[in-house]
Amino acid sequence: MHTRALKLLSILAFAHAFPLLANDSSDNTDILSLSLEELLQVKVAVPGAITKMTIAEQPSSVTTINTSQINNTPARNLYDLIESYVPGAFWMNSETGPLLGVRGNLFNRNVKYLLLVNNKVMNSKGFFGAKSELEQWDLSDIEKIDVIRGPGSVTYGPGAVSGVISITTKNSESNVPHSLSVQYNHRYNSKGITYQQTHQFEQFKLYSYLSATRSEGDDSRFYLVDDNDELGYVGEDFLFDTEPLVYFGDYQDDPQIKLHLDAEFSHNWRLWFRYTQQGSHWKGNEVKTDFNGQLLNQQGTRDRQWTLTLDHKTELSDSVKLNSTISLDSFDGERRIGNARFPDPDSVLNFRINYSETEFFAKSILNWKTGKESELAAGLEYSHDRYGPGWGDSRLDLRLGDNADIVSGPDSNAILAGNRGSADRNGPPIFVGGGWSTNTYALFAEYNTKISQSAKLVTSGRLDKSVNSDWLFSPRLALILNLNENQFLRFIAQESHRFNNAGEVYIESINGEDASSESLTNYEINYSAFFKAGHNFKAAIFWNDLEIISWNGDENASLFVGEQEVAGLELEYEYQWDAVQLGLNYSFVKQQDWQLAEGLSRSGVSYSDYNQPLDGIAGVMTGTGDDINNWPNHAFKAYLNWEVNDSLNLHFDIRSLWDFQGAKDGLLSLENAVQGETIEAEVINALSQVRAQNVYEQDIRLNVSLVYQLTKDLELSAYFHNLLDSSDSKRYAEDSGNDDPAPRKVRFTVEPSAIGIKIKYRW
Repeated sequence: MHTRALKLLSILAFAHAFPLLANDSSDNTDILSLSLEELLQVKVAVPGAITKMTIAEQPSSVTTINTSQINNTPARNLYDLIESYVPGAFWMNSETGPLLGVRGNLFNRNVKYLLLVNNKVMNSKGFFGAKSELEQWDLSDIEKIDVIRGPGSVTYGPGAVSGVISITTKNSESNVPHSLSVQYNHRYNSKGITYQQTHQFEQFKLYSYLSATRSEGDDSRFYLVDDNDELGYVGEDFLFDTEPLVYFGDYQDDPQIKLHLDAEFSHNWRLWFRYTQQGSHWKGNEVKTDFNGQLLNQQGTRDRQWTLTLDHKTELSDSVKLNSTISLDSFDGERRIGNARFPDPDSVLNFRINYSETEFFAKSILNWKTGKESELAAGLEYSHDRYGPGWGDSRLDLRLGDNADIVSGPDSNAILAGNRGSADRNGPPIFVGGGWSTNTYALFAEYNTKISQSAKLVTSGRLDKSVNSDWLFSPRLALILNLNENQFLRFIAQESHRFNNAGEVYIESINGEDASSESLTNYEINYSAFFKAGHNFKAAIFWNDLEIISWNGDENASLFVGEQEVAGLELEYEYQWDAVQLGLNYSFVKQQDWQLAEGLSRSGVSYSDYNQPLDGIAGVMTGTGDDINNWPNHAFKAYLNWEVNDSLNLHFDIRSLWDFQGAKDGLLSLENAVQGETIEAEVINALSQVRAQNVYEQDIRLNVSLVYQLTKDLELSAYFHNLLDSSDSKRYAEDSGNDDPAPRKVRFTVEPSAIGIKIKYRW
């Protein structure tokens, strides 16, 4: 119902907009000469749109993390940074790596977010989703990060169901001086070195960046419950013969690497190359693995990616501009499993994922300023993707698919001797030889126009198609009201889509089916106020209707999981005066309804609709509560940047999450299910011990940093991460839903406090 209404409104708005087109010349006002009030009236490229408009008019809820915040915040990586500034955002651990949550959406991989670098989508389509960049310790090559809270498929394409993370790197225009920096974090024994420089010639500018970081990781306390209701801290209370995985340790001792080269030719051409390598071991759901009596950090994920991109800008006339991009990109991903299947740790039998994907990508966008207060933009995209073995690997080592069942052939190294099935399934694997290729296409357009003295209408639409799918239509309508010169009210309605990952789409295609997709319909009211005294205030209320799909490994088919309705409130306040910047934000997210699909008994989305018989007993876990699992209903964040004098800068940030009621519902449902069973006392005792750990209660973090300018060219920074260092500083593992008479989904790492230093020299 919501989807049909939104699509109809979009079509009607487009039909209304086109008769209004009229030519007009560009405004060449010098932005640097404008006041703050005038700046709010300047049309620029804003996140979430392809036409130009003022910052106050942008048709999405966006948090921008600027260079100063990136440099001053004690963040171990982008996950920490996003958690510090984006309203409601936080992350959890998982065996596939960290999982980001925004506006109530957190799932077992980051497949519902798009990750962009300089407007180029960097997602792994094969399996991981948004993966590269996010675990990097060194962030000093980043100019800013724009985080779109909520859907963004209408602008950026399928996959932007939950949000968009858009990274803008420093470039040849940034005028970055030559600099060399070294950093050290004592708790994780993390050491890094970074070098960057800018060269400028008459018709050529070049920005170069290189960093390398090694981290041994920390032996943090790891708490879990097993299937037999044994529980506690690994190595302390039980499982004395094993150890927890190291925390924030490099994957197989391979360092993090980042290389970026950015060249500009004659103001119209830009060529950039980027290579990243990252990987970690995480306390998600596993401990160290025993290989012939030696405990190793087996489980973990690693990705490597390189991108070569050429951008070109052309002014066809004063009012018409054409921007084009071509790109070649390759991603290599690995995920090891936690249980040894073969004595050699490096055998592909001990991998769940081992593959690469290579993409050729092309995009063009035409912007036409059709009138003084109107603009039309339209564009198209094409991508050719090839999926195959990992970099430098034999085709026999290819392993992909949610069940690790996509392999090269009967002679694959991923198949156990004497068994045609792969190591993770009893059924036959799927043979793809050296891999397969696919093509995708997109058409998109946006029109914004002033429909009255104080109102603007933005109409957007995008069509996406894979050779294995039907067309997906992502529409958006945004009405922006200018209440006065400083206050704006926006009404936004939009819909976003997501395809299954490439392995699942391939299986559906060979079964003669179109690729499945899921959708999110979003309605939002957003208020912004920019006051002359330095006060800024924003408020947003939103409603999301999400139709969720997953993959059924037993039947090798897409599965409709259910429909979820979520409402939320976000409040933001910022005050800038003299040398102090203060920011506060609060988020409240509440599930309104969750309807599990017919025929299903459980899902990790919510325990509110549940009917799961427990293994080995007659008890049944039934629907309890009305909240989102793996989610805090409330989140409060604050930060303070204070330039004490010309030499010293202080930074504080704090965040508090509370009311993980959806996870508590799971414990209560289990408690009710074992009533009258022979194991009731055992389970109730385990639940009592779990609750004694204050699980799913308030979680508070405090970070502090100071940056001191020793000389004109020499800078010293000191960082204090998680300064409180309390037992309540828990980083939970994602709960995918329980079917066992034990609270075995309760797993967390007690994150320690840590101190880091950084020395930077410029010349």
